[in-house]
Amino acid sequence: MRTQAIAKDSYGIRAIDHVQLAMPAGGEAAPVFHANVLGLTEIPKPRHLEARGGCCFEKGAVKIHLGVDSDFRPACKVHPGLLVEGLTDLVTRLEAGGGCPQQRADRRI
Repeated sequence: MRTQAIAKDSYGIRAIDHVQLAMPAGGEAAPVFHANVLGLTEIPKPRHLEARGGCCFEKGAVKIHLGVDSDFRPACKVHPGLLVEGLTDLVTRLEAGGGCPQQRADRRI
């Protein structure tokens, strides 16, 4: 299938509005982790999406949506890359919340 050519300056992607991640049905720990550990605020899902389950979180421009996947399998390489101020404090909160943060050679904690 061929696509129609679009003028180079007719559009532009400026940013990512949100990231959607999958979670298993019954993922009750997700709101606790995202709100209490990451410090995000849970926001109501739009009414037409409530029946699907899942939850949404925001803090400033950061928006993470968690959707229920009945056939959920953890993915090894799927993750949001978050830029953090006070990284050492966040690592402490992650460890206290049962997380296991990984340090990359190019990112010092």
